[in-house]
Amino acid sequence: MVAGHPIPNQHSVKAAEVFLARLNQATAGTLVLVLISGGGSALLAAPAPPLRLADKIAVTDKLLAAGVPITALNTIRKHLSRLKGGRMAEAAFPAHIHSLILSDVIGDDVSTIASGPTVPDPSSFADCVEILKQNSLFATMPKAVQTYLKAGIAGEIADTPKENHPSFAKSATTIIGSNSRMINALKHSAQHLNMPVTTLNFPLVGEARLAAQTLANWAKAWFASATTGQRILLICGGETTVTIQGTGKGGRNQELALAFAIIAEKEDLPPTWLLLAAGTDGRDGPTDAAGGIVTSDTLGRIRQHNLDPQTLLDDNDSYHALKASDALLITGATGTNVADLTLLCLWKKP
Repeated sequence: MVAGHPIPNQHSVKAAEVFLARLNQATAGTLVLVLISGGGSALLAAPAPPLRLADKIAVTDKLLAAGVPITALNTIRKHLSRLKGGRMAEAAFPAHIHSLILSDVIGDDVSTIASGPTVPDPSSFADCVEILKQNSLFATMPKAVQTYLKAGIAGEIADTPKENHPSFAKSATTIIGSNSRMINALKHSAQHLNMPVTTLNFPLVGEARLAAQTLANWAKAWFASATTGQRILLICGGETTVTIQGTGKGGRNQELALAFAIIAEKEDLPPTWLLLAAGTDGRDGPTDAAGGIVTSDTLGRIRQHNLDPQTLLDDNDSYHALKASDALLITGATGTNVADLTLLCLWKKP
């Protein structure tokens, strides 16, 4: 069933209704096998009454635009849903439920992936309100959502099921794919090609432009110490965020790629580099691109179209900047989702 992502739509609601109808048929002798991947939060939308789909769309839209981290975003999604935050396991009880999970979350926290529909939820209604207030968003939420969260804090609405709920005694999970497994596979492939390879000892997260600066700093240090003819492939996994200030089109990987190219030019990096940043599901933000591939020639190609790269970046319009320079990476849907991938290839010429 095709549904909306990253913003849920009516098809997301229809899919959730089918799930709930099937789960209600489960008995103590039933094995419910659930296949979960990143994106499940949007693809299954079952607003908790009296909330409506429009309320969930407004909440998701505002949280994404504010660059709220995925764990915090999904904490709120869980508390507005009839399926997320362990409620799918609750609905299936007393059946046995086993989840096979493709993780798009760094660290593989199963309570965050797809908003943890089959596992206990450690968060609370109070956590939701705190997140919204910390980001100055509570007052901007639909009135129905504000009222619902306040009712949850007051104990008028049952919180998401916790670890001691009986349904979790009959629930199991298995991670079948993740960002770290992807990185290990890439390292193996690079070594097969006799390409020297290394990784960061931390995930690439946070604001996309700051992540680009981190990579530029790494590249500068490598060029300073490398010998002539040396090359390296840096493999990074993670998932950055973008705080939207402009009105342009793009995604976090396209923004990271464009920002890196601009920083590399400003800081006079040697021109022998190539950076790829992409979402492993083949879709970066609300665009048809997975991300971007940039080199030291990218900004020049953008300017040939009478466009200014920095102005486009400031407007969060990385898509049109990279499109003008033929630097978009378009793969189509890959059928998987294990967060984002960034590759930085450097080589030192005489």
